[in-house]
Amino acid sequence: MSQPVDYRELWTDPEFLEMVTEYVDAHTGKCDGWHFEDAFQEPLKLAAEVHKIAGSAGMYGFPDITDAARALETVIRENGKKETAQALFQDLKNRIANSAEELAAFKAGQAG
Repeated sequence: MSQPVDYRELWTDPEFLEMVTEYVDAHTGKCDGWHFEDAFQEPLKLAAEVHKIAGSAGMYGFPDITDAARALETVIRENGKKETAQALFQDLKNRIANSAEELAAFKAGQAG
């Protein structure tokens, strides 16, 4: 049985690291402007956006973001409780914010 790929190993490649940096910057910027009440006005649009995040986060080394995004998408598409969706929305935002900190720590470790 094959082991899951740890894409963070690829962060040592400068070109891939630049792509990861662009990804993290784009998503942290987007999440800074996200507010649940506004986003939940159009749940299918939110689900589509979250689906994109779920599909791409793992490739850049953030499987926890993928998991959080999938959980939120599932609740939205299954017409789950708004309170549950709101908690998952906040969890996703937190994980995306943490990805920026994780990336910064990785870069600091490379420099040091």
